[in-house]
Amino acid sequence: MSNISEDVVEALANEFRDIKEMVTENVRITRRKAPEGSYCLWQFDVHAPTYYLEGEKDTNAKSTENISFWLDVKEGYPRSKPYVYFKPDFRLAGANTFRNGTECIDEWKYDEVHASGNSSLVTTVRKTIKDIIHDPSVARFDSPANRDMINWQKTNIDNHSFPTCSLSHVFKMDDGTAINEPPELPTKKATNNNPPALPIRK
Repeated sequence: MSNISEDVVEALANEFRDIKEMVTENVRITRRKAPEGSYCLWQFDVHAPTYYLEGEKDTNAKSTENISFWLDVKEGYPRSKPYVYFKPDFRLAGANTFRNGTECIDEWKYDEVHASGNSSLVTTVRKTIKDIIHDPSVARFDSPANRDMINWQKTNIDNHSFPTCSLSHVFKMDDGTAINEPPELPTKKATNNNPPALPIRK
């Protein structure tokens, strides 16, 4: 971890704890070695029905029950926004994910005086996981990262195929219990949990 103040260390610890308390056993979180210029790198393995694309030119969404993303917290946090990405060759299919695997996380807000309106890693992770199950509430069709997937995503929303599962499958209630009993899904072993190289920004 880079040079970092005690306040930031405490803030990151609190965010990590809150994220762990927010998700069910269908979301596994692993700390990874942070790249140069970052405070930390967290890997999220999500066991939930979703769709992925292979490569930047792929528009044929394929189903899967396991997908991983990485949360890269850059130096300058909490003033600077984090970086969320999928493997470029196993990236989330949808309007919010760029072709290089980067996830659009919306505007990052930070104000030392009016802290109540600040963005957080918790809300960033929650939005990304909701995007993975294709929850319509987080779809950004007005400002898409991947315009090619808009019609596909809207069609699945209209025919009630999305979201792919209930929020209770991935999120707990505030008291730490599951919202409802999560449905059973077959377990698949991840083939490679090593963090991918950071996508090239375009």
